[in-house]
Amino acid sequence: MKPRGAKRWTRVFAIVAAALCLSACFPPATPPQGARESLTELENRFRDLPGVSTVEASLGQVDPKDQPRDWLARVLVTAVGTDLELAGALREAAVPGVRGAELTTTLELPAGEGVAATVVDALDAAEVEFADTLRRSPQVAYVSLTPLRRNIDLERQASLSEGIALARPAAGTDRLSVTRADVTISVTDLEPGAALIALFESLSDDPAVSHLYFAAGAPTERASLNVMSDDVGRMAEALARTPDDAADRGQARRVAFTVTSADSEERVSGWLGLPLGSSPPNDEPQRNSEPSSAPNLNAERSGAISFLEETVLAAAGTADVDSREESCADGVGMQIRAFTLLPLSSLSDGLESAFARVTSHWSETGLQPYDRAMGTDIWRVAEPRTDRVHSASIRGSSEGLSLAVTSACAT
Repeated sequence: MKPRGAKRWTRVFAIVAAALCLSACFPPATPPQGARESLTELENRFRDLPGVSTVEASLGQVDPKDQPRDWLARVLVTAVGTDLELAGALREAAVPGVRGAELTTTLELPAGEGVAATVVDALDAAEVEFADTLRRSPQVAYVSLTPLRRNIDLERQASLSEGIALARPAAGTDRLSVTRADVTISVTDLEPGAALIALFESLSDDPAVSHLYFAAGAPTERASLNVMSDDVGRMAEALARTPDDAADRGQARRVAFTVTSADSEERVSGWLGLPLGSSPPNDEPQRNSEPSSAPNLNAERSGAISFLEETVLAAAGTADVDSREESCADGVGMQIRAFTLLPLSSLSDGLESAFARVTSHWSETGLQPYDRAMGTDIWRVAEPRTDRVHSASIRGSSEGLSLAVTSACAT
């Protein structure tokens, strides 16, 4: 028997080893000529602007493994006050850019009289204008409109339907999330529909519901809903009875849902507006190409996305989940890879704790450690699963926690 604390220290050593592997596999690269000098000049111009409190800058490769020649300069500017006109001044000062690197400039403003605390991409004038509208709403507690996190945090007593209405004008097909306590809803121009919004309001006030996460679908992808509840059967029945407005009009694929008990012992999945036990809906988007023998990946997509969304909940983080189709490793068949990044800012108690919660959740749901490569821990199922999940991976970095789930192959 291992002594108390051995498991914890084993995990700590694993994380340290992963970091050392990253350093060994990808030694520090030399940035493009003039990049550091031009970044320093940019920092100085920003610091000289009225209303600027602090400026923090960093320069690094986009991805040492896959994009070693692409560099990114990140600048975080903290404002003294709430004047969002500072964003315009930053845009003007940033015009020369950074040599050989893409520039991102994030502006943080504190809360003030009549405005919520805000963090925004200062180089995107449209996002700045929208952020100014959002932060003035009495329903809004915090606004984040950056490439890493597009989210509106609502006041605890705010109406979810009003929060969704605030997000909708700028959502388009780009997901924008609305969060209130343990409810997170990503919004597009079509989803969620009116019937589902009404259900969200009732579920969020239901004492049997402890967590709710809705991920709107991309134009050709399926939206998904995850609910954690003490009354799994009742919640699943309620969702099965709820109409899917966009799907009924043929404008989007039908929403998949999963209801899970807090101890993960009970789990029911289904499709919005269809009786429990129904087969996956035949709503794969029509393609403007000749018919092919490509496999139907509905079950694989739904299973991978749902499992990853449950993993995000286990990590106590907030993030949108994306997915794509990939060829299987042996070249025979296709599989679904669902993936997401939990930014460090969304991990309230740090990377290590989130890492531990995720791997503990995977162990409890039947996955086992399989391999480690390039700082990434790979887990696999011990035996075939009904949700078609085959493997999962986790990688900690300076950006946050990268998670992915891969389905079994379909032929």
